[in-house]
Amino acid sequence: MTAGFIVAAVALLALVIDTGRLYAAQQKLQSTANLAAIAAARAASGCRTQAATDGKSAAMQVVNANYSGAGFPTLVEPPKNYFDQSGYQQGKVVTDSDSHIRHFSSNYKANEKPDAVRLTLTDSGFKPLFSLFGGAQTLQASAGAKSQPTAQLLFGTTLAKGKPKLLANLLGIDVNLLDIGDLANTSVTLAQLLDINADLATQQQLADITINKALNNVSDALSTVAPAVVNAIRDGVGDQPLSKILGTAGSIGTSASVSLGAIINGAAQLVAKNRPGPVSIPLNLSLLGGQLADISASVKILEPAKSVIGPAGKNSDGDFYTSATSAQVALALKLDLNVLGVVKVHLPLALEVAPGTVNLEHIHCPTASDRYYTVTVNGSTSLLDLAIGSIDIDDTIDTSDTATVDLLGLNIATISNKENLISHVAPKPISGYTYGPIDNLDELPKTYAPDDAVRVSDLTGLLSNLNLNVDLLSNHDICHEMLKENPLFGLLGCITNGLGSIVNGLTRPLLNDVLNNLVPNVLYPLVDGVLGPILNPVLDALGISIADPTITLTGITPDQAQLFCASQSDCYDTAPNAGNG
Repeated sequence: MTAGFIVAAVALLALVIDTGRLYAAQQKLQSTANLAAIAAARAASGCRTQAATDGKSAAMQVVNANYSGAGFPTLVEPPKNYFDQSGYQQGKVVTDSDSHIRHFSSNYKANEKPDAVRLTLTDSGFKPLFSLFGGAQTLQASAGAKSQPTAQLLFGTTLAKGKPKLLANLLGIDVNLLDIGDLANTSVTLAQLLDINADLATQQQLADITINKALNNVSDALSTVAPAVVNAIRDGVGDQPLSKILGTAGSIGTSASVSLGAIINGAAQLVAKNRPGPVSIPLNLSLLGGQLADISASVKILEPAKSVIGPAGKNSDGDFYTSATSAQVALALKLDLNVLGVVKVHLPLALEVAPGTVNLEHIHCPTASDRYYTVTVNGSTSLLDLAIGSIDIDDTIDTSDTATVDLLGLNIATISNKENLISHVAPKPISGYTYGPIDNLDELPKTYAPDDAVRVSDLTGLLSNLNLNVDLLSNHDICHEMLKENPLFGLLGCITNGLGSIVNGLTRPLLNDVLNNLVPNVLYPLVDGVLGPILNPVLDALGISIADPTITLTGITPDQAQLFCASQSDCYDTAPNAGNG
Protein backbone atom coordinates (compact mmCIF):
# COMPACT_ATOMS: atom_id res chain seq x y z
CA MET A 1 0.00 0.00 0.00
CA THR A 2 2.81 2.34 0.91
CA ALA A 3 4.58 1.52 -2.34
CA GLY A 4 1.40 2.21 -4.29
CA PHE A 5 0.97 5.51 -2.52
CA ILE A 6 4.53 6.52 -3.31
CA VAL A 7 4.08 5.64 -7.02
CA ALA A 8 0.87 7.61 -7.14
CA ALA A 9 2.47 10.57 -5.42
CA VAL A 10 5.43 10.51 -7.79
CA ALA A 11 3.09 10.26 -10.78
CA LEU A 12 1.02 13.16 -9.44
CA LEU A 13 4.17 15.22 -8.87
CA ALA A 14 5.35 14.43 -12.40
CA LEU A 15 1.97 15.47 -13.75
CA VAL A 16 2.13 18.76 -11.84
CA ILE A 17 5.69 19.44 -13.05
CA ASP A 18 4.94 18.60 -16.68
CA THR A 19 1.70 20.55 -16.58
CA GLY A 20 3.58 23.56 -15.22
CA ARG A 21 6.27 23.17 -17.85
CA LEU A 22 3.65 22.85 -20.55
CA TYR A 23 1.90 26.01 -19.33
CA ALA A 24 5.18 27.92 -19.15
CA ALA A 25 6.17 26.73 -22.63
CA GLN A 26 2.79 27.78 -24.02
CA GLN A 27 3.00 31.17 -22.35
CA LYS A 28 6.51 31.69 -23.64
CA LEU A 29 5.41 30.75 -27.14
CA GLN A 30 2.42 33.11 -26.94
CA SER A 31 4.58 35.95 -25.63
CA THR A 32 7.04 35.34 -28.48
CA ALA A 33 4.19 35.33 -31.00
CA ASN A 34 2.93 38.66 -29.63
CA LEU A 35 6.37 40.26 -29.87
CA ALA A 36 6.96 38.74 -33.30
CA ALA A 37 3.64 40.10 -34.61
CA ILE A 38 4.43 43.60 -33.34
CA ALA A 39 7.92 43.47 -34.86
CA ALA A 40 6.52 42.18 -38.15
CA ALA A 41 3.82 44.87 -38.30
CA ARG A 42 6.36 47.59 -37.55
CA ALA A 43 8.73 46.28 -40.24
CA ALA A 44 6.00 45.78 -42.83
CA SER A 45 4.71 49.32 -42.22
CA GLY A 46 7.98 50.82 -43.46
CA CYS A 47 8.24 53.08 -40.41
CA ARG A 48 11.98 53.46 -40.74
CA THR A 49 14.41 55.59 -42.72
CA GLN A 50 15.80 52.74 -44.78
CA ALA A 51 13.94 50.14 -46.77
CA ALA A 52 11.96 48.02 -44.35
CA THR A 53 12.87 44.41 -43.81
CA ASP A 54 9.98 42.16 -44.65
CA GLY A 55 7.67 41.27 -41.79
CA LYS A 56 8.49 37.56 -41.80
CA SER A 57 12.21 38.22 -41.32
CA ALA A 58 11.49 40.64 -38.47
CA ALA A 59 9.25 38.06 -36.81
CA MET A 60 11.88 35.34 -37.07
CA GLN A 61 14.49 37.63 -35.53
CA VAL A 62 12.29 37.89 -32.45
CA VAL A 63 11.75 34.12 -32.38
CA ASN A 64 15.46 33.38 -32.65
CA ALA A 65 16.26 35.92 -29.93
CA ASN A 66 13.74 34.37 -27.53
CA TYR A 67 14.84 30.81 -28.25
CA SER A 68 18.56 31.28 -28.49
CA GLY A 69 19.13 28.74 -25.72
CA ALA A 70 20.89 31.21 -23.43
CA GLY A 71 19.39 31.21 -19.96
CA PHE A 72 16.88 28.46 -20.75
CA PRO A 73 16.81 24.84 -19.61
CA THR A 74 18.71 22.64 -21.99
CA LEU A 75 15.71 20.42 -22.37
CA VAL A 76 13.86 23.32 -24.00
CA GLU A 77 14.68 23.03 -27.67
CA PRO A 78 14.30 25.96 -30.10
CA PRO A 79 10.82 25.82 -31.58
CA LYS A 80 10.41 24.33 -35.03
CA ASN A 81 8.66 27.43 -36.36
CA TYR A 82 7.39 27.78 -39.86
CA PHE A 83 5.34 30.32 -41.73
CA ASP A 84 3.32 29.20 -44.71
CA GLN A 85 0.21 30.64 -46.37
CA SER A 86 -1.79 30.41 -43.16
CA GLY A 87 1.14 30.73 -40.73
CA TYR A 88 2.17 34.26 -41.80
CA GLN A 89 -0.07 36.69 -43.64
CA GLN A 90 -0.14 40.39 -44.38
CA GLY A 91 -3.46 42.15 -44.76
CA LYS A 92 -5.73 44.79 -43.30
CA VAL A 93 -7.80 45.02 -40.14
CA VAL A 94 -11.42 45.88 -40.91
CA THR A 95 -14.45 46.43 -38.72
CA ASP A 96 -17.69 44.60 -39.52
CA SER A 97 -20.37 47.21 -40.19
CA ASP A 98 -23.06 45.16 -38.39
CA SER A 99 -21.28 43.58 -35.43
CA HIS A 100 -18.54 46.26 -35.12
CA ILE A 101 -16.09 43.43 -34.50
CA ARG A 102 -12.62 43.86 -35.93
CA HIS A 103 -11.20 41.04 -38.02
CA PHE A 104 -8.24 40.37 -40.28
CA SER A 105 -8.62 40.29 -44.04
CA SER A 106 -5.90 39.18 -46.44
CA ASN A 107 -7.83 40.63 -49.40
CA TYR A 108 -6.60 44.07 -50.38
CA LYS A 109 -5.97 45.92 -53.63
CA ALA A 110 -2.57 46.19 -55.26
CA ASN A 111 -2.46 49.96 -54.67
CA GLU A 112 -3.20 49.53 -50.96
CA LYS A 113 -0.53 48.96 -48.38
CA PRO A 114 -1.26 46.21 -45.84
CA ASP A 115 -1.47 47.59 -42.32
CA ALA A 116 -1.50 44.34 -40.33
CA VAL A 117 0.10 40.92 -39.99
CA ARG A 118 -1.25 37.69 -38.57
CA LEU A 119 1.01 34.77 -37.67
CA THR A 120 1.08 31.41 -35.92
CA LEU A 121 4.17 29.93 -34.26
CA THR A 122 4.41 26.15 -33.96
CA ASP A 123 6.72 24.43 -31.47
CA SER A 124 7.06 20.71 -32.03
CA GLY A 125 9.92 20.39 -29.59
CA PHE A 126 8.18 20.27 -26.20
CA LYS A 127 9.02 17.00 -24.42
CA PRO A 128 7.51 15.93 -21.09
CA LEU A 129 10.02 14.98 -18.40
CA PHE A 130 8.28 11.66 -17.96
CA SER A 131 7.67 9.45 -20.98
CA LEU A 132 4.72 8.07 -19.05
CA PHE A 133 2.72 11.02 -20.45
CA GLY A 134 3.71 10.55 -24.07
CA GLY A 135 6.41 11.85 -26.39
CA ALA A 136 7.02 15.28 -27.96
CA GLN A 137 4.00 17.53 -28.18
CA THR A 138 3.13 20.32 -30.63
CA LEU A 139 2.28 23.74 -29.25
CA GLN A 140 0.82 26.67 -31.19
CA ALA A 141 0.38 30.36 -30.50
CA SER A 142 -1.20 33.01 -32.74
CA ALA A 143 -1.08 36.80 -32.69
CA GLY A 144 -1.91 39.72 -34.93
CA ALA A 145 -0.70 43.33 -34.91
CA LYS A 146 -1.34 46.45 -36.98
CA SER A 147 0.74 49.50 -37.72
CA GLN A 148 0.55 51.99 -40.56
CA PRO A 149 1.97 55.46 -40.04
CA THR A 150 0.66 57.92 -42.62
CA ALA A 151 1.48 61.45 -43.73
CA GLN A 152 -0.34 64.15 -45.68
CA LEU A 153 1.49 65.93 -48.49
CA LEU A 154 0.49 69.10 -50.33
CA PHE A 155 2.41 70.01 -53.48
CA GLY A 156 2.45 73.53 -54.78
CA THR A 157 0.16 75.78 -52.81
CA THR A 158 0.50 77.86 -49.66
CA LEU A 159 -2.58 80.02 -50.21
CA ALA A 160 -3.89 79.62 -46.69
CA LYS A 161 -0.64 80.82 -45.19
CA GLY A 162 -0.05 84.48 -45.89
CA LYS A 163 -1.89 84.93 -49.20
CA PRO A 164 -5.50 85.67 -48.25
CA LYS A 165 -5.87 88.26 -51.05
CA LEU A 166 -5.06 85.67 -53.71
CA LEU A 167 -7.38 83.18 -52.04
CA ALA A 168 -10.14 85.80 -52.14
CA ASN A 169 -9.58 86.38 -55.86
CA LEU A 170 -9.80 82.68 -56.58
CA LEU A 171 -13.09 82.53 -54.69
CA GLY A 172 -14.39 85.76 -56.22
CA ILE A 173 -15.24 87.45 -52.92
CA ASP A 174 -14.59 90.83 -51.36
CA VAL A 175 -11.05 90.76 -50.02
CA ASN A 176 -12.11 92.89 -47.05
CA LEU A 177 -14.30 90.05 -45.82
CA LEU A 178 -11.52 87.53 -45.80
CA ASP A 179 -10.21 86.15 -42.55
CA ILE A 180 -8.73 82.68 -42.53
CA GLY A 181 -7.47 82.64 -38.93
CA ASP A 182 -4.81 80.02 -38.18
CA LEU A 183 -6.14 77.67 -40.84
CA ALA A 184 -2.71 76.50 -41.98
CA ASN A 185 -2.05 74.98 -38.54
CA THR A 186 -5.52 73.49 -37.97
CA SER A 187 -6.03 69.75 -38.45
CA VAL A 188 -8.83 67.24 -38.00
CA THR A 189 -8.89 63.46 -38.30
CA LEU A 190 -10.15 61.67 -41.36
CA ALA A 191 -12.87 60.13 -39.16
CA GLN A 192 -14.09 63.62 -38.21
CA LEU A 193 -13.98 64.88 -41.79
CA LEU A 194 -15.99 61.92 -43.09
CA ASP A 195 -18.08 61.47 -39.92
CA ILE A 196 -17.53 57.72 -39.80
CA ASN A 197 -16.94 55.25 -36.99
CA ALA A 198 -14.56 52.74 -38.53
CA ASP A 199 -10.91 51.75 -38.53
CA LEU A 200 -10.39 52.46 -42.22
CA ALA A 201 -11.51 55.06 -44.74
CA THR A 202 -11.71 54.14 -48.41
CA GLN A 203 -11.26 56.11 -51.60
CA GLN A 204 -14.91 55.42 -52.37
CA GLN A 205 -15.98 57.15 -49.16
CA LEU A 206 -14.13 60.30 -50.26
CA ALA A 207 -15.90 60.08 -53.61
CA ASP A 208 -19.31 59.58 -51.96
CA ILE A 209 -19.16 62.56 -49.58
CA THR A 210 -19.64 66.08 -50.91
CA ILE A 211 -17.47 69.04 -49.97
CA ASN A 212 -20.54 70.59 -48.31
CA LYS A 213 -21.05 67.55 -46.08
CA ALA A 214 -17.35 67.45 -45.17
CA LEU A 215 -17.42 71.16 -44.22
CA ASN A 216 -20.49 70.51 -42.07
CA ASN A 217 -18.68 67.71 -40.25
CA VAL A 218 -15.80 70.01 -39.23
CA SER A 219 -17.78 73.22 -38.77
CA ASP A 220 -16.39 73.77 -35.27
CA ALA A 221 -12.80 73.68 -36.55
CA LEU A 222 -13.75 76.20 -39.25
CA SER A 223 -15.22 78.66 -36.78
CA THR A 224 -12.24 81.04 -37.16
CA VAL A 225 -12.73 81.28 -40.93
CA ALA A 226 -14.84 84.12 -42.28
CA PRO A 227 -18.30 82.91 -43.40
CA ALA A 228 -17.69 84.51 -46.81
CA VAL A 229 -14.91 81.98 -47.50
CA VAL A 230 -16.96 78.93 -46.55
CA ASN A 231 -20.07 80.24 -48.32
CA ALA A 232 -18.13 80.88 -51.53
CA ILE A 233 -16.88 77.30 -51.47
CA ARG A 234 -20.35 75.94 -50.72
CA ASP A 235 -21.92 77.96 -53.53
CA GLY A 236 -19.17 77.18 -56.02
CA VAL A 237 -18.28 73.52 -55.48
CA GLY A 238 -20.31 72.34 -52.48
CA ASP A 239 -21.94 69.54 -54.47
CA GLN A 240 -18.58 68.26 -55.80
CA PRO A 241 -17.06 65.11 -54.25
CA LEU A 242 -14.33 65.59 -51.67
CA SER A 243 -12.12 63.29 -53.76
CA LYS A 244 -11.62 66.17 -56.22
CA ILE A 245 -9.22 67.84 -53.79
CA LEU A 246 -8.24 65.11 -51.29
CA GLY A 247 -6.98 61.63 -52.02
CA THR A 248 -6.00 58.58 -50.00
CA ALA A 249 -3.61 55.79 -50.89
CA GLY A 250 -6.22 53.05 -50.85
CA SER A 251 -7.85 52.28 -47.51
CA ILE A 252 -6.10 54.02 -44.62
CA GLY A 253 -6.67 54.50 -40.91
CA THR A 254 -9.31 57.03 -39.96
CA SER A 255 -7.04 58.49 -37.28
CA ALA A 256 -4.97 60.08 -40.08
CA SER A 257 -4.51 63.84 -39.69
CA VAL A 258 -6.00 66.15 -42.35
CA SER A 259 -4.97 69.79 -42.78
CA LEU A 260 -7.96 72.11 -43.14
CA GLY A 261 -5.71 74.58 -44.92
CA ALA A 262 -5.17 71.98 -47.64
CA ILE A 263 -8.94 71.46 -47.92
CA ILE A 264 -9.68 75.19 -48.24
CA ASN A 265 -6.79 75.67 -50.70
CA GLY A 266 -7.93 72.86 -52.94
CA ALA A 267 -11.57 73.97 -52.79
CA ALA A 268 -10.63 77.57 -53.69
CA GLN A 269 -8.70 76.36 -56.73
CA LEU A 270 -11.63 74.14 -57.72
CA VAL A 271 -13.94 77.17 -57.50
CA ALA A 272 -11.54 79.15 -59.72
CA LYS A 273 -11.41 76.29 -62.22
CA ASN A 274 -15.20 76.35 -62.58
CA ARG A 275 -15.39 80.13 -62.98
CA PRO A 276 -15.56 81.43 -66.56
CA GLY A 277 -12.40 83.11 -67.77
CA PRO A 278 -9.10 83.68 -65.98
CA VAL A 279 -8.71 85.05 -62.47
CA SER A 280 -6.81 88.29 -61.97
CA ILE A 281 -3.82 87.96 -59.69
CA PRO A 282 -3.65 90.72 -57.08
CA LEU A 283 -0.52 92.77 -57.72
CA ASN A 284 0.74 96.22 -57.00
CA LEU A 285 -0.30 97.11 -60.51
CA SER A 286 1.94 100.09 -61.19
CA LEU A 287 5.23 101.66 -60.22
CA LEU A 288 5.39 105.44 -59.76
CA GLY A 289 1.75 105.82 -60.72
CA GLY A 290 2.23 103.94 -63.97
CA GLN A 291 4.94 106.31 -65.20
CA LEU A 292 7.58 103.60 -64.85
CA ALA A 293 5.71 100.30 -65.20
CA ASP A 294 2.26 98.75 -65.38
CA ILE A 295 1.99 95.07 -64.58
CA SER A 296 -0.97 92.74 -64.93
CA ALA A 297 -1.30 89.01 -64.40
CA SER A 298 -4.08 86.47 -64.62
CA VAL A 299 -4.28 82.75 -64.02
CA LYS A 300 -6.62 80.02 -65.17
CA ILE A 301 -6.74 76.97 -62.92
CA LEU A 302 -7.04 73.97 -65.23
CA GLU A 303 -6.83 71.40 -62.43
CA PRO A 304 -6.58 72.17 -58.70
CA ALA A 305 -3.77 70.92 -56.52
CA LYS A 306 -4.67 67.67 -54.78
CA SER A 307 -3.34 66.75 -51.35
CA VAL A 308 -3.05 63.10 -50.40
CA ILE A 309 -2.85 61.01 -47.22
CA GLY A 310 -1.21 57.62 -47.11
CA PRO A 311 1.67 55.38 -46.10
CA ALA A 312 5.23 55.45 -47.37
CA GLY A 313 6.89 53.13 -49.85
CA LYS A 314 6.08 51.29 -53.06
CA ASN A 315 3.69 48.49 -53.95
CA SER A 316 4.59 45.25 -55.72
CA ASP A 317 4.37 47.01 -59.09
CA GLY A 318 7.02 49.53 -58.06
CA ASP A 319 4.56 52.43 -57.81
CA PHE A 320 4.44 54.71 -54.78
CA TYR A 321 1.40 54.29 -52.57
CA THR A 322 1.15 58.01 -51.84
CA SER A 323 1.63 60.71 -54.50
CA ALA A 324 0.38 64.32 -54.47
CA THR A 325 0.08 66.60 -57.49
CA SER A 326 0.43 70.36 -57.92
CA ALA A 327 -2.07 72.51 -59.78
CA GLN A 328 -2.23 72.66 -63.57
CA VAL A 329 -2.45 76.31 -64.56
CA ALA A 330 -2.28 78.69 -67.50
CA LEU A 331 -0.62 81.97 -66.52
CA ALA A 332 -0.62 85.23 -68.50
CA LEU A 333 1.71 88.12 -67.63
CA LYS A 334 1.90 91.57 -69.22
CA LEU A 335 4.63 94.07 -68.41
CA ASP A 336 4.72 97.62 -69.81
CA LEU A 337 7.88 99.59 -68.98
CA ASN A 338 8.11 103.33 -69.56
CA VAL A 339 11.57 104.83 -69.11
CA LEU A 340 11.14 108.62 -68.88
CA GLY A 341 8.73 108.60 -71.80
CA VAL A 342 11.65 107.85 -74.10
CA VAL A 343 11.79 104.06 -74.17
CA LYS A 344 8.68 101.90 -73.86
CA VAL A 345 8.73 98.12 -73.61
CA HIS A 346 5.68 95.87 -73.93
CA LEU A 347 6.33 92.25 -72.92
CA PRO A 348 3.53 89.64 -72.82
CA LEU A 349 4.41 86.20 -71.45
CA ALA A 350 2.30 83.04 -71.46
CA LEU A 351 2.96 79.89 -69.48
CA GLU A 352 1.21 76.57 -69.18
CA VAL A 353 2.28 74.48 -66.22
CA ALA A 354 1.43 70.79 -66.01
CA PRO A 355 1.05 69.10 -62.61
CA GLY A 356 4.22 68.15 -60.75
CA THR A 357 4.31 65.05 -58.57
CA VAL A 358 5.72 64.34 -55.13
CA ASN A 359 5.94 60.83 -53.63
CA LEU A 360 6.06 59.74 -49.99
CA GLU A 361 9.23 57.64 -49.81
CA HIS A 362 9.90 56.95 -46.11
CA ILE A 363 8.47 57.69 -42.67
CA HIS A 364 10.84 57.14 -39.78
CA CYS A 365 9.10 56.80 -36.42
CA PRO A 366 10.78 57.28 -33.04
CA THR A 367 12.68 54.38 -31.51
CA ALA A 368 14.34 53.80 -28.16
CA SER A 369 17.57 55.27 -29.50
CA ASP A 370 16.10 57.98 -31.73
CA ARG A 371 13.07 59.96 -30.59
CA TYR A 372 12.64 61.98 -33.78
CA TYR A 373 10.39 61.64 -36.80
CA THR A 374 11.72 62.15 -40.30
CA VAL A 375 9.85 62.00 -43.61
CA THR A 376 11.52 61.63 -47.01
CA VAL A 377 9.91 62.60 -50.33
CA ASN A 378 10.91 62.55 -53.98
CA GLY A 379 9.25 63.35 -57.30
CA SER A 380 9.50 65.80 -60.16
CA THR A 381 8.57 69.40 -60.93
CA SER A 382 6.17 70.50 -63.64
CA LEU A 383 6.47 70.26 -67.39
CA LEU A 384 6.39 73.86 -68.58
CA ASP A 385 5.41 75.46 -71.89
CA LEU A 386 6.57 79.05 -72.27
CA ALA A 387 6.35 81.68 -74.99
CA ILE A 388 6.00 85.36 -75.73
CA GLY A 389 2.25 85.61 -76.21
CA SER A 390 -1.03 85.28 -74.36
CA ILE A 391 -3.52 82.65 -73.15
CA ASP A 392 -6.23 81.93 -75.70
CA ILE A 393 -9.92 81.41 -74.94
CA ASP A 394 -9.39 77.65 -75.02
CA ASP A 395 -6.66 77.97 -72.33
CA THR A 396 -3.80 77.33 -74.75
CA ILE A 397 -0.84 79.58 -75.60
CA ASP A 398 -1.44 82.06 -78.43
CA THR A 399 1.87 83.15 -79.96
CA SER A 400 0.40 85.86 -82.20
CA ASP A 401 1.03 88.55 -79.57
CA THR A 402 4.49 90.11 -79.66
CA ALA A 403 6.87 92.07 -77.47
CA THR A 404 7.75 95.57 -78.67
CA VAL A 405 10.42 98.19 -77.93
CA ASP A 406 9.63 101.84 -78.83
CA LEU A 407 12.03 104.80 -78.84
CA LEU A 408 10.50 108.29 -78.97
CA GLY A 409 7.29 106.79 -80.30
CA LEU A 410 9.09 104.80 -83.00
CA ASN A 411 8.90 101.04 -82.99
CA ILE A 412 12.54 100.03 -83.14
CA ALA A 413 12.08 96.32 -82.41
CA THR A 414 9.31 93.72 -82.48
CA ILE A 415 10.17 90.44 -80.76
CA SER A 416 8.28 87.21 -81.36
CA ASN A 417 8.83 83.48 -81.07
CA LYS A 418 10.75 82.19 -84.06
CA GLU A 419 8.32 80.28 -86.30
CA ASN A 420 5.73 80.61 -83.50
CA LEU A 421 7.46 77.82 -81.58
CA ILE A 422 6.70 77.27 -77.90
CA SER A 423 9.56 76.44 -75.56
CA HIS A 424 9.16 73.21 -73.60
CA VAL A 425 10.96 72.88 -70.29
CA ALA A 426 11.36 69.34 -68.99
CA PRO A 427 10.53 68.47 -65.37
CA LYS A 428 13.33 68.53 -62.83
CA PRO A 429 13.77 65.61 -60.44
CA ILE A 430 13.14 66.10 -56.73
CA SER A 431 15.58 63.72 -55.09
CA GLY A 432 15.28 62.50 -51.56
CA TYR A 433 14.40 65.58 -49.51
CA THR A 434 13.98 64.76 -45.81
CA TYR A 435 11.86 66.71 -43.31
CA GLY A 436 13.28 66.57 -39.84
CA PRO A 437 14.36 65.83 -37.32
CA ILE A 438 10.84 66.48 -36.00
CA ASP A 439 10.70 66.27 -32.22
CA ASN A 440 7.03 67.16 -31.80
CA LEU A 441 4.21 66.70 -34.29
CA ASP A 442 2.94 70.15 -33.30
CA GLU A 443 5.87 71.51 -35.34
CA LEU A 444 3.94 70.66 -38.50
CA PRO A 445 3.19 71.82 -41.13
CA LYS A 446 6.69 72.07 -42.58
CA THR A 447 7.36 73.35 -46.09
CA TYR A 448 10.21 72.40 -48.38
CA ALA A 449 10.91 75.40 -50.61
CA PRO A 450 14.65 76.07 -50.82
CA ASP A 451 14.13 78.68 -53.51
CA ASP A 452 10.53 79.61 -52.68
CA ALA A 453 9.11 77.50 -55.50
CA VAL A 454 9.54 79.77 -58.51
CA ARG A 455 11.27 83.08 -59.03
CA VAL A 456 10.88 85.62 -61.81
CA SER A 457 14.59 85.12 -62.40
CA ASP A 458 13.72 81.54 -63.36
CA LEU A 459 11.21 82.87 -65.89
CA THR A 460 13.68 85.29 -67.42
CA GLY A 461 16.34 82.63 -67.43
CA LEU A 462 13.99 80.34 -69.31
CA LEU A 463 13.08 83.11 -71.74
CA SER A 464 16.76 83.55 -72.52
CA ASN A 465 16.66 80.07 -74.00
CA LEU A 466 13.85 80.94 -76.43
CA ASN A 467 14.63 81.23 -80.11
CA LEU A 468 13.46 84.76 -80.89
CA ASN A 469 12.64 86.53 -84.09
CA VAL A 470 13.46 90.27 -84.05
CA ASP A 471 12.20 92.84 -86.57
CA LEU A 472 13.92 96.25 -86.49
CA LEU A 473 12.33 99.61 -87.37
CA SER A 474 9.17 97.90 -88.55
CA ASN A 475 6.52 100.58 -87.96
CA HIS A 476 5.24 100.95 -91.53
CA ASP A 477 2.57 103.57 -90.81
CA ILE A 478 4.66 105.90 -88.69
CA CYS A 479 5.59 108.36 -91.42
CA HIS A 480 2.02 108.89 -92.61
CA GLU A 481 0.64 109.41 -89.12
CA MET A 482 3.45 111.62 -87.89
CA LEU A 483 3.53 113.81 -91.02
CA LYS A 484 0.04 114.95 -90.05
CA GLU A 485 1.01 115.61 -86.43
CA ASN A 486 4.55 116.91 -86.78
CA PRO A 487 6.30 117.30 -90.12
CA LEU A 488 9.78 117.01 -88.60
CA PHE A 489 9.08 113.75 -86.73
CA GLY A 490 6.97 112.56 -89.67
CA LEU A 491 9.94 112.99 -91.98
CA LEU A 492 12.10 111.12 -89.46
CA GLY A 493 9.48 108.36 -89.37
CA CYS A 494 9.50 108.04 -93.16
CA ILE A 495 13.29 107.88 -93.21
CA THR A 496 13.41 105.24 -90.47
CA ASN A 497 10.65 103.29 -92.18
CA GLY A 498 12.66 103.14 -95.38
CA LEU A 499 15.84 102.39 -93.49
CA GLY A 500 14.03 99.70 -91.55
CA SER A 501 13.17 97.75 -94.67
CA ILE A 502 16.76 98.02 -95.93
CA VAL A 503 18.25 97.17 -92.51
CA ASN A 504 15.91 94.23 -91.99
CA GLY A 505 16.76 92.79 -95.37
CA LEU A 506 20.53 93.23 -95.10
CA THR A 507 21.22 92.60 -91.43
CA ARG A 508 18.38 90.43 -90.10
CA PRO A 509 20.43 87.19 -89.90
CA LEU A 510 23.25 88.93 -88.04
CA LEU A 511 21.03 91.11 -85.84
CA ASN A 512 18.83 88.20 -84.85
CA ASP A 513 21.87 86.40 -83.50
CA VAL A 514 23.07 89.55 -81.73
CA LEU A 515 19.67 90.40 -80.26
CA ASN A 516 19.02 86.84 -79.20
CA ASN A 517 21.95 87.41 -76.86
CA LEU A 518 21.36 91.12 -76.22
CA VAL A 519 17.69 90.83 -75.23
CA PRO A 520 18.26 88.24 -72.51
CA ASN A 521 21.24 90.17 -71.16
CA VAL A 522 19.62 93.61 -71.18
CA LEU A 523 15.83 93.33 -71.25
CA TYR A 524 15.29 90.32 -69.01
CA PRO A 525 17.43 91.54 -66.09
CA LEU A 526 15.37 94.74 -66.25
CA VAL A 527 12.18 92.65 -66.14
CA ASP A 528 13.57 90.66 -63.24
CA GLY A 529 14.40 93.76 -61.24
CA VAL A 530 11.02 95.41 -61.81
CA LEU A 531 8.71 92.41 -61.88
CA GLY A 532 10.43 90.15 -59.38
CA PRO A 533 9.61 91.90 -56.08
CA ILE A 534 5.94 92.19 -57.04
CA LEU A 535 5.18 88.89 -58.72
CA ASN A 536 7.46 86.46 -56.89
CA PRO A 537 5.29 86.11 -53.75
CA VAL A 538 2.19 85.39 -55.84
CA LEU A 539 3.94 82.78 -57.98
CA ASP A 540 5.21 81.16 -54.79
CA ALA A 541 1.69 81.03 -53.39
CA LEU A 542 0.35 79.40 -56.54
CA GLY A 543 3.13 76.86 -56.21
CA ILE A 544 4.06 76.90 -59.88
CA SER A 545 7.05 74.61 -59.66
CA ILE A 546 9.37 75.73 -62.44
CA ALA A 547 12.46 75.60 -60.30
CA ASP A 548 12.52 74.27 -56.75
CA PRO A 549 9.04 73.19 -55.67
CA THR A 550 6.92 74.03 -52.67
CA ILE A 551 6.06 70.78 -50.87
CA THR A 552 4.29 70.91 -47.53
CA LEU A 553 4.22 68.08 -44.99
CA THR A 554 0.96 68.95 -43.28
CA GLY A 555 0.77 66.12 -40.78
CA ILE A 556 2.00 62.71 -39.59
CA THR A 557 -0.18 60.05 -37.97
CA PRO A 558 2.20 57.69 -36.10
CA ASP A 559 -0.12 54.69 -35.45
CA GLN A 560 2.44 52.67 -33.48
CA ALA A 561 2.31 48.88 -33.75
CA GLN A 562 -0.30 47.29 -31.48
CA LEU A 563 -1.91 43.87 -31.08
CA PHE A 564 -5.42 43.35 -32.38
CA CYS A 565 -5.53 39.65 -31.39
CA ALA A 566 -3.49 37.38 -29.11
CA SER A 567 -5.05 33.92 -29.39
CA GLN A 568 -6.02 31.50 -32.11
CA SER A 569 -9.72 31.97 -31.43
CA ASP A 570 -9.44 35.76 -31.81
CA CYS A 571 -7.06 35.72 -34.76
CA TYR A 572 -8.79 33.07 -36.85
CA ASP A 573 -12.34 32.00 -37.48
CA THR A 574 -10.99 28.49 -37.02
CA ALA A 575 -7.62 27.62 -35.51
CA PRO A 576 -4.94 26.69 -38.06
CA ASN A 577 -4.01 23.04 -38.24
CA ALA A 578 -0.87 22.05 -36.42
CA GLY A 579 0.49 20.48 -39.56
CA ASN A 580 -0.26 23.52 -41.74
CA GLY A 581 0.76 26.46 -39.60
